[in-house]
Amino acid sequence: MGVLDRDLLLAVVKEARRAPSARNQQPARWRLRDDVVELLEDPARRLPACDPSGRDHRLALGAAWEGTRIALSTRGLRFDDEVLAAVPDEEGVVACGRVVDGGMRDLFADVVMQRATWRGPLLPVPSHVLGDVAADLEPLGAVLVQNPAIIEEAARVVDDATATHLLRPSAIEELVTWLRLSRDHPSWDRDGLNAEMLNLSPFAARLQSLALRRGPLSQLHRARLAHHVVGEAAQVRSASGLIAVLAPVDEIEIVTGARLYRVWLTVTSAGLHACPMSALTADESVCAAFRGALGLPSSWRLVHLWRLGRAPRAVPLSPRLPAEELVS
Repeated sequence: MGVLDRDLLLAVVKEARRAPSARNQQPARWRLRDDVVELLEDPARRLPACDPSGRDHRLALGAAWEGTRIALSTRGLRFDDEVLAAVPDEEGVVACGRVVDGGMRDLFADVVMQRATWRGPLLPVPSHVLGDVAADLEPLGAVLVQNPAIIEEAARVVDDATATHLLRPSAIEELVTWLRLSRDHPSWDRDGLNAEMLNLSPFAARLQSLALRRGPLSQLHRARLAHHVVGEAAQVRSASGLIAVLAPVDEIEIVTGARLYRVWLTVTSAGLHACPMSALTADESVCAAFRGALGLPSSWRLVHLWRLGRAPRAVPLSPRLPAEELVS
């Protein structure tokens, strides 16, 4: 008998599925063949309008694989003979590994179920805590940015970058398919971004539902009022720092995604919260400007910029699909 059966894999996936993904689209699926676990993509969960290159899709798959490693470690198991792919194969497999005994409990195992995104204003973080976080992030290829000028620049450009990003053809329509702005939505507690996750009151959720249509948003953007719908500048200015997630230019994204998850768990283990600002790295010119401000060499790329701070209250966990739907 092998070390892993379907019931145990379901228990592992219940924890591994907590890994982050863009729009909370949860593209990872798992399959067990003897003692080999395969990670597959669900192509129906791609974001062709907002993530046309598939970069964030592959980062999410890498995070899910790292989540699988962590979940196995709590059961004294680990992967041996891992194979990671730059892109899914013809069956959709992006990673596989033989499960063996001998895993040591991962240092982040206890915070997996605590990681959450806070999208509202942040409370300040003591300088000594920031110093500890910066030191912990460095080995993971991430940098804590505390330069006030860079934080202010992020606040200055984030709203226009977000509005411009959403004005691309079909981008709003795609975003709306992942929004759950009413508890009556059938996927409120399954996937996507619900109003509770977005820190929206019922009135604000209704207002955003009306405004996030291509016509109204275009008019707001031309009138320089789009920040009232997609604005994040105030939240950025409240941050104690920005986290720049970096990667070598030749690193495949499933590996980067695994590191990205560990960066986020580092933040969680310090009792802090982070929120990605995807628009700042989705726009090539904006991303290049921040790469220059950070002084990155040409051999490194800027993967993500997150704002960092303390949430003023308990943050709800984002919903997840049942593990039984994720395992074949």
